Amino acid sequence: MGLRRSANLLTLVMKLLAGLLAAGVVAVAVWLLVGSSEPRALDFAVVTRDAVTDALVTNGRIEAGRRFDVFAETAGRVAELYVELGDRVRRGQRLARVADVSAGASLEQAEAQLEAARAELAAAERPLPAVERADLESRLASLQRQRQVLEQDLARVERLIERAAAPRIERDEIQDRLTEMRNEIDLIERKLALEAPPERLRGAQARVEEAEAAISLARRQVNAATVTAPVEGSVYSLPVRVGAYVRPGEMIARISGEDRPVVVIYVDEPELGRVELGDTAAVTADAYPGQSWRCVVDRLPSEVVEIGSRRVGEVRCRLTEEADRLIPNLTVNISIETASAKGVLTLPREAVIAEAGEAYVWVRDESGAVQRRDIRTGVRGPDRIEVLSGLEEGQRALIPGATPLEPGQPVELRE
Repeated sequence: MGLRRSANLLTLVMKLLAGLLAAGVVAVAVWLLVGSSEPRALDFAVVTRDAVTDALVTNGRIEAGRRFDVFAETAGRVAELYVELGDRVRRGQRLARVADVSAGASLEQAEAQLEAARAELAAAERPLPAVERADLESRLASLQRQRQVLEQDLARVERLIERAAAPRIERDEIQDRLTEMRNEIDLIERKLALEAPPERLRGAQARVEEAEAAISLARRQVNAATVTAPVEGSVYSLPVRVGAYVRPGEMIARISGEDRPVVVIYVDEPELGRVELGDTAAVTADAYPGQSWRCVVDRLPSEVVEIGSRRVGEVRCRLTEEADRLIPNLTVNISIETASAKGVLTLPREAVIAEAGEAYVWVRDESGAVQRRDIRTGVRGPDRIEVLSGLEEGQRALIPGATPLEPGQPVELRE
């Protein structure tokens, strides 16, 4: 009896629980049905006529309107700098001096050759006295003996240098003395050999002319060691320092001319098609908050270059106003107006949905339900989008917010 009573009691409890569960499911279903019929409150936007501008935002740098790069014409160390960054310079003013040791040595050698050639020519033009001839022959014999000794010393020193037992400067000193001695021997031999035949006289004259030409060339090389300004302007780049070694063609300075500076704009490769000649850009600089300038695109890029991790085309934009503060190499922020329209139908960007190249909006029909409306758009600005078709002026478009809308869903408009 006890077991039967317990079983009946358990059965009764299970039935009660099942009933309560079924009632809960029904209640939830009723709540969902009733709740889903409550209209959702949404904000809306009115189609109005306005101006809209599409802009490409990027960065760039300021560059001199007329830039002149000044290069070294000879190799050597920068001995002096006569200017500093920002200095105004005149045309022909000295900028730097490069100490070209080889140019100075070439000039000295050319001057010595000219002196010897002139002496040879003078000797060829008059007979040599007997006493002078004897003195020259004696001097020549003595120099030849000294030359032989020096040549032996040079061979000995070179062997020591190979064993790292003598300094190289000792060899250089012997070679310099040998060079001087050989020049003197050559001069004496020429004097002794001159008995003024016509062909020898012409040869002496030719050697004088060659020496004079060598001096002229050496002087030009010495003058090239002094770097001067090619134009009047301002020094805005000075990449060398005193003591630095420079090679021919290496930049010494960069000078900006009197023209207004230009803006070089970095346009990322995928955006190049949006920029055209004549586009207007707004220029700002972090260095001068609250100030802005305008420029007009007057040159499109001829190539794509890499700047850091970016591949860009460098677009040139000429300023339309004076901009003394926009100095060369200053980094600037750019907003290029790539398209614009005035007095056209527009909507805020948040009201327009773009999918797979198509655009649409959500509208509320007369019954209060959501309906999709396809539209065609034009200029897309940072805040508003031009509406070409699909909506009329004064119509309302829903702003869906974060929660997606479904066609037929009841909504009410927030006023």
